[in-house]
Amino acid sequence: MLKGVFVETFVERLQRGEVVAYPTETLIALGANPFDTLAVERLIELKERPTEKGIPLIIDMACRVDEWVEAEDLHCAQGRKSLQERFWPGPLTIVFTANSRAREIFSPLIFGSDFSLAVRLSSSPVARELAKGLGGAITSTSANISSRPSATSFKEVRQIFPELLLVDKLSASNSEGASSGNSLASTILDVRKCPFRILREGAIGREQLVGLLGDCSL
Repeated sequence: MLKGVFVETFVERLQRGEVVAYPTETLIALGANPFDTLAVERLIELKERPTEKGIPLIIDMACRVDEWVEAEDLHCAQGRKSLQERFWPGPLTIVFTANSRAREIFSPLIFGSDFSLAVRLSSSPVARELAKGLGGAITSTSANISSRPSATSFKEVRQIFPELLLVDKLSASNSEGASSGNSLASTILDVRKCPFRILREGAIGREQLVGLLGDCSL
């Protein structure tokens, strides 16, 4: 766990609109305050990312989904909750439709064009602490220029983004050799209607998902 003062330092920088690179259990992520449109614009400009794609989030607690999800079909809700219980904290990103509360508090650039919202509860204490410090969520897009390979170490991040602030989980010195825990990205699963749909197969494979889903099986 990061020391309190160390966490607070980076949270303060994020609250001022800066973008940071931080470790997760999968790839290194680029973090910005998702409640601040100017901060999200900086992130999108840095990555050269199309605005219509939306930005995935890491959250601090699983219950955030219940706060932000639009009313669901019963089978979809049951399937989603089974996935969260089995794979969270961990490398599973779920995509749902954001409700009016979420649309009020987040930057509109976070959502897909259909108000989809992609979130995961990371097993990285660093990621969760940063999300908590910002009020429940932090952006978690990969550390790369859009469509190019993702960085798997802070050394690679520094080569791509020379001026970027690094959140090193090992020490406050921002060691450039530190890497994330997995060379695979998170698996992204669309849970808006049954059957659920894999948008990206990553650290969690299809065969691990199928048995849990019942009426929403892939």
